[in-house]
Amino acid sequence: MYRSANELNNIYIADENGQGRTGKLKDDITIQYFAPTLSAAFSSSNKKQRFITEFSLGYLSYKDKATVIDDFTLTGGTLGLLLDFGVDVPINENLSIEFMFAYTAGTLNQYKYHDNM
Repeated sequence: MYRSANELNNIYIADENGQGRTGKLKDDITIQYFAPTLSAAFSSSNKKQRFITEFSLGYLSYKDKATVIDDFTLTGGTLGLLLDFGVDVPINENLSIEFMFAYTAGTLNQYKYHDNM
């Protein structure tokens, strides 16, 4: 899951007729990924470190509760891809630390606009 939000007050916009309005610009974005994952782990030759890799294809959902003076919501979904690569490094007999690189991607080709009025 990814969440992000931002807000800016007192923005001014003008429509194509030159009519101006003042208000708020706001985004509250949620991106979620749902998928089964294929994982594999490999030990190093000295058996001290473990290398981990994961791969999955699944559903990536997008939702933006937005305001450009008036409130509206944008929603959409697409095929998502997840790739993870990591290494477990032992600290002691019962504890290790993991360094992980994770990449999640998807391209939203269309979205639905919902007027909140």
